[in-house]
Amino acid sequence: MKPGVSTDILVKTASSEINSLTKKDAVILWGGLNEGNNNSKTHFVKNNNCTNIVLMGVPHRFYLPDTSCVNKKLTLSIIN
Repeated sequence: MKPGVSTDILVKTASSEINSLTKKDAVILWGGLNEGNNNSKTHFVKNNNCTNIVLMGVPHRFYLPDTSCVNKKLTLSIIN
């Protein structure tokens, strides 16, 4: 767990730690809204096929309207 760390930094530090894992293990990569782009996640998954990787994003905020800036940003982060 590395709360508050950007996905780019998390991916860089996790790459060295993931080498000891197998297909019996799993890594959960849970990114937030303040992410630069998803290229680092894609690169991480492609280069670490020795274990199971689960990518998670921030859930839609149902208490806010779809037109809110938060939900628009969430939608864009999923698409990119």
